[in-house]
Amino acid sequence: MRTEALNAMTDEELEQYARTLGFTTKAAKSHDAKVRLIAKRRERGVDVSVLGVDLRVPVRAAHDLRFTQLVSKPDRTDDDIETAMTMLLGDEQMGALREAATEDDGTVDQDALAFAYARVLSSDELKNF
Repeated sequence: MRTEALNAMTDEELEQYARTLGFTTKAAKSHDAKVRLIAKRRERGVDVSVLGVDLRVPVRAAHDLRFTQLVSKPDRTDDDIETAMTMLLGDEQMGALREAATEDDGTVDQDALAFAYARVLSSDELKNF
């Protein structure tokens, strides 16, 4: 959400939004402090390790409607999942996962990638932010 939209919200709306995100703004005393707290919480991420690759998953990316729609699509394709995971992890981290799943002869182990995607999406670290 844009900072301008957060600034335009009432303190009550900010608190309700924060609760939707899983926390409270009660410790923040001013409107600006509440906005900064929400923005800071949305900027955090979680660490997940899979295939020997340490990944940093940003909260914002996991809460992106476009990501959620792709992952939840009933008729999703492998391309949809790869696009969603790239949205979640970024090009560099996706490249590291793909490299870890690629054998010396260039064969890409799709089972390893599927395992990695499932591990990230079902990780306790990601569920608990």
